[in-house]
Amino acid sequence: MKSQFSMCKNCNANCCKIVPPMIFKFEKSLFENNTFFDKYEDQNVLLLKKYKNNCIFLKNDMCQIYDKRPFNCKMFPFDIKKIDDKLYWGLVDFCNTPVDIEKKLVELEKILYKLSQEEIELYINYTKSIDDFKNNNFKILREVKMNHPNIEILEFKGHKFMFIDDYLWMWDTPQERELEEKLAKNAFGDVLVAGYGLGIVAKYLTRNPNVKSITTVEKHKEIIEKMKEYDKIYGKVIIIDFYDLPENEKFDCVIGDIWPDIDTKFLKEYVRFKKKSQKLLKNNGKILAWGKDFFEYLLKGNH
Repeated sequence: MKSQFSMCKNCNANCCKIVPPMIFKFEKSLFENNTFFDKYEDQNVLLLKKYKNNCIFLKNDMCQIYDKRPFNCKMFPFDIKKIDDKLYWGLVDFCNTPVDIEKKLVELEKILYKLSQEEIELYINYTKSIDDFKNNNFKILREVKMNHPNIEILEFKGHKFMFIDDYLWMWDTPQERELEEKLAKNAFGDVLVAGYGLGIVAKYLTRNPNVKSITTVEKHKEIIEKMKEYDKIYGKVIIIDFYDLPENEKFDCVIGDIWPDIDTKFLKEYVRFKKKSQKLLKNNGKILAWGKDFFEYLLKGNH
């Protein structure tokens, strides 16, 4: 399949022959063997490699990974522009106008919430500095609408089950409470929690006399608003992506529960969490995490 747009039938894949697409954090693991870093204002920008002057996945003007292409590629023929501190969708001037523009923009906006504000800003500023983009005009379409995740909590037999966009993310069954309570009992001092979820860890932390303060980093403010319907919010909550949290403040413990399941396929997410946590710890600080023993077992080569 060459393109989702009929307007591209006679195109020579121009969008695959200019600036390499930027690879965002949420898709990094899918392309890590085919990427390189470029420098922009002391920041590393991860890009997809090119072969000669074309995308490495382009063959006979056809994308060989079309259904799994990077999000940056999926945005074409649209791009994000910043005007007076607001984000707008623009249509690149070398593309014909596609049909069903609004439908496509809505689909893209569903994915945009996976990107941190920092990533979006880096993307906009980086592409603005590239000559291939400087020389193109854009037709401004409308303001970008940042879609928010759909948070739903269902109760069954006295237990809560949290769904994020129809994906079962967290539950408070007895087994889950036991694991979360164990994490909280092993904590001490100033504690940072990555992900509020159903607030189980935060609640147990308030019962631990060795804990001085509780700070939770939650990416989705909608989770906090939803949880207010069921219970009070425990500790201090900061609405930010854990990986964008400034590293100037240090903690005695960092607790993580930001992967959907204890499974081999989430090992990379655990490693990423661990590396970020190490930068946030005080001397002799401790990392605690849901499934830590399992993931550390895998890291020792036991799989």
